[in-house]
Amino acid sequence: MNVARNLIVTTIAAILLMALLIAIFLGESARMHEAALAQKGESIARGAMLYDSYCAGCHGKRGEGLAGIYPPLNVENLWEGREDIAFYGSLHDFIALNISAGHPNQNMPSWADDYGGPLRDDQVEDLVQFVMNWQGPQPPGVRGEVVATPTPAPEATAEAPTGPVEPGDPERGGELFANTCASCHNTDAKGGALGPSLVRPDIAAQDDDFFRETIINGRPGTAMPPWGGTLSAQDIEDIIAWLRERQAEE
Repeated sequence: MNVARNLIVTTIAAILLMALLIAIFLGESARMHEAALAQKGESIARGAMLYDSYCAGCHGKRGEGLAGIYPPLNVENLWEGREDIAFYGSLHDFIALNISAGHPNQNMPSWADDYGGPLRDDQVEDLVQFVMNWQGPQPPGVRGEVVATPTPAPEATAEAPTGPVEPGDPERGGELFANTCASCHNTDAKGGALGPSLVRPDIAAQDDDFFRETIINGRPGTAMPPWGGTLSAQDIEDIIAWLRERQAEE
């Protein structure tokens, strides 16, 4: 009798233990899933801050791109057609490769420290997660009407902007510089991770035509793209006027 009773008790205890283990397993699985989502969210948040510092100046604050110079990133199918360049890896790896090693045909510099850039591997991953967060359908107003087509490589020279030009307005030039140049050259024009200082003596000694040519045509072999098709002649004069004030302060 005692043997039968002990057997029943043991069986019930085993069943209860099994049920407890299953509950723990299911709870742990859910906990791990929530932890993974939280970790991804933190990565996206870090990537957003990195994007503002390193990418927004060229690709736009909302990933809208810069027509004729830099492609949009906030699109439903980013870089659709990447098979055309014989890349058959995942979209994640494609984005990571472009950020890390750059894309010389589109003025995309190398950002990973393995390639001479300023970003660690974990920072590159955070940027990838942020950019991939734009993939798929988005709520109204998040994405503009953009098309995910590669931006062709700029010509070595661009048509010079034309039109009447007034003397440069440094105040307006400062605003233009902040919106178009500061992401590479820093807000004080003293250079950043990508662009050189524009107030150092050897650069400041150049005449205005040097700056006009550089802004209009870019600098082949560097990350400096041509802005002649984007900025007006007056815009360029205003930027130069602001730069001259900054150079005089140094």
